Amino acid sequence: MALSGSNICVSDGIGHLHLFDISDPAEPRLIGTNRAGFGRLIAVSENYAYCANWLGLQIVDISHTTNFEAIGTYTNRDSINFAVVSQYAYVIDGREFEIIDVSDPRHPRRVSGLTNNFARSVAVSGPYAYLTGLRGTLQVIDVSDPLNPKPLGSCSTKSIPSSLAISGGYAYLGSSWTGLEVIDVNDPNHPFHAGGYEETPVIDPIVGVSISGLYAYVTMLAGGLHVLDLSDPTKPKRVGSYAATNFYGEAISVKGRTPTSLIISV
Repeated sequence: MALSGSNICVSDGIGHLHLFDISDPAEPRLIGTNRAGFGRLIAVSENYAYCANWLGLQIVDISHTTNFEAIGTYTNRDSINFAVVSQYAYVIDGREFEIIDVSDPRHPRRVSGLTNNFARSVAVSGPYAYLTGLRGTLQVIDVSDPLNPKPLGSCSTKSIPSSLAISGGYAYLGSSWTGLEVIDVNDPNHPFHAGGYEETPVIDPIVGVSISGLYAYVTMLAGGLHVLDLSDPTKPKRVGSYAATNFYGEAISVKGRTPTSLIISV
């Protein structure tokens, strides 16, 4: 799912793209549904939704809210994860880290790439892309020139991260076994493990991380939502939590530096 103004776009993974009006968070309203967006991951930029699946990256025009139209597709081996910033999509396809020019959404085209056989998550902040993967590493890529991405520093992680967020010179990695790991990326050539947060004992895998202001919002597979204070980024401290029967957090999206409500896919 992805937030776009007062709307939220949700891909259900079985071929449907749903658009909800959440201007009143207590009463979300379904605006429209279409089979255009077959994706397990989704991002929204301006009037377009980007859906990733095993066929590649699909671009859907959502400007006409009740009549979505799939207008462009970039085909690759399997889009595992991606991020969209400005006119570029940064895509992990299982074997490569690819940079796709989406300035013409009807004709997306690859402009560059790097071999990366084990990446599973990607986040982009400023001139850098951050990749995590099955080898238990965090890799920093200089993407200031999208036509010529350059690998910079990397560091080992304590386990295999399942989620990733970047904020204020730190990478926050959610993991199945070690809670929330914090990597200092202020020097992109020399990232290093700086701290973290871990429930004792670890109750559940962390599957979603979103940062807003001085707080991290973390969803666990069956352990609900935890709110962490990041005043000291190296020592996140839990300040609140929410759990309910059958609460299996899959994804989380936070809007605003002081959000009054959270959107969680369960």
